[in-house]
Amino acid sequence: PASALAAQPPPRYTEWPMTWFNSITLSVALLGATLGVLNMWRAIDHDRVKVLVRPEWVLSVDPVTGAGVQQIAVAIVNVSVFAVTITEVAFCVRHPRGQRLVFHHSLLSGGQLPHRLEPRTSVTVAAYPGLEDTPEFRTVTHAVVTTACRRTFRARARYALSGHAGRLTASGHQDS
Repeated sequence: PASALAAQPPPRYTEWPMTWFNSITLSVALLGATLGVLNMWRAIDHDRVKVLVRPEWVLSVDPVTGAGVQQIAVAIVNVSVFAVTITEVAFCVRHPRGQRLVFHHSLLSGGQLPHRLEPRTSVTVAAYPGLEDTPEFRTVTHAVVTTACRRTFRARARYALSGHAGRLTASGHQDS
C-alpha cells in the first residue's frame, strides 16, 4: 500500500492546463503592462530638455558698404514642450582637448545672449565675420549650445563642421 503509491508515476496532463478565460486574462495583462511601460517612457521623454543644433552659413549685408558678407552661424531649435534659455554658443576645438571657441554672439533677429526660446521656436546665432579665417577655426569639430540649466547640446554627426571647413577651403575663404 504505501510502497504501491510511491511507485506510481505522477499523473500526466492530457489537456492544456490553461482555459480560454485564462489565456484572454494573460493577454490583456501583458498588453496593459506593455502600454504602461510605453506611457512611462513617453512621460519621461516629454519632460526632457531637447534642443537641435545645426551649423550653417548665413549671408548678411554690411551696413557700411552694403556688400553681402558670408559668415558661419549656429541655428538652434527648441523642440521641448517648455521654454529653454540659451546662454552660450560655441565651437569645440580639437586641440587643446575640451576647449571651446566662444565667439561674440549676435542674434540675427537682434539682441544678445542669454536668449529665451519658447517651445517649437528657433534662433540663429551668427559669429563675427571672418571667424572662419582664424587659425583656431581650422581645428573646430562641432558646434555646442549651453542652456541656463547647464545642459550642453552639440550638432549631430550629419551636421558636423568638417563639411563646412571643407567647403571653406574649396571656396577659397580659408588659407590652406
